[in-house]
Amino acid sequence: MSFFKRYGLLLVSGLLLVGILAMVVLSLKWKNNIKHLNAKVSSVSKKQNSYIHQKDSIDNIIVALTDSVGVLDSMIDYYESLDFQLETARSQYGKAIYALEEEILAGDNPTKIMYLTLDDGPYDRTHDFLDILDSCSIDATFFVLGKPKMKAVYERILREGHLLANHTYSHRIRTGLYRSTSSFIEDVEKLDRFICNEFGLPTNNVVRFPGGSYQAFSLRRSIIDSLHSMGYRYIDWTCSTHDSSDSCLTVDSAFFNATLDCDHDIDVLLMHDFSKTSLAALPRIIANFQERNYMFFPLVKESHVMDR
Repeated sequence: MSFFKRYGLLLVSGLLLVGILAMVVLSLKWKNNIKHLNAKVSSVSKKQNSYIHQKDSIDNIIVALTDSVGVLDSMIDYYESLDFQLETARSQYGKAIYALEEEILAGDNPTKIMYLTLDDGPYDRTHDFLDILDSCSIDATFFVLGKPKMKAVYERILREGHLLANHTYSHRIRTGLYRSTSSFIEDVEKLDRFICNEFGLPTNNVVRFPGGSYQAFSLRRSIIDSLHSMGYRYIDWTCSTHDSSDSCLTVDSAFFNATLDCDHDIDVLLMHDFSKTSLAALPRIIANFQERNYMFFPLVKESHVMDR
């Protein structure tokens, strides 16, 4: 019997067995591949659902933002309207004061005007000055500096109807304020930015030089010209309690300093809201001027006493 006849059947059987084993192996591989593919399909499906959910969330956010933009636009319109109303009111008030001053200066009105001004604040003691002003129904002008920690005092000054005016941010008379025109103007602008950013409105465009305008010496004219070009006006004073220059000041002296020097149709009284002496003298000072037919007003840039 030949070799192929003897072993052919065995060889065929072996090949069949190998084929069957190969098919089993391939079947297992395909099964694993299908399982892996199903897992990928499931993962893709989950991601797709997640993306759909995220898209829905984003769409909702876009709708909410669109609504918010509408609300913000309405708020901006509202505040712009308030700004316009404030500017209109200020303009009308300024014109009314100017007209009253015209009558007084022409001799057609026996009333006199007193502009009470308080410098260098705010301080904690400013509250005590505000209490007196409130009890006397007097409006004043506060020439303030930049003091971020005194926010509540600024707010009370504004809330009770007084005006904030510009006394520069730093008051650095001896350390650079009057080094140049630009150094002074930068300090003025810094205070206005601070007031505007913190309280939503600028000062009243009236500036008082720390120490008075003649403290600027040779720069005085240049600074004044720069202020005018920016829409500011400046003011000194006609009378004072001398509370910053007299270390031995008494209440009686503060009273007489303030009242004896003031006898004009329009006067500007200077005191400082750090001074206990001026604080103690203030009720008498107010009463004296009221008895002499003075009316108290906050300063406006339209006044005849500006720039002098």
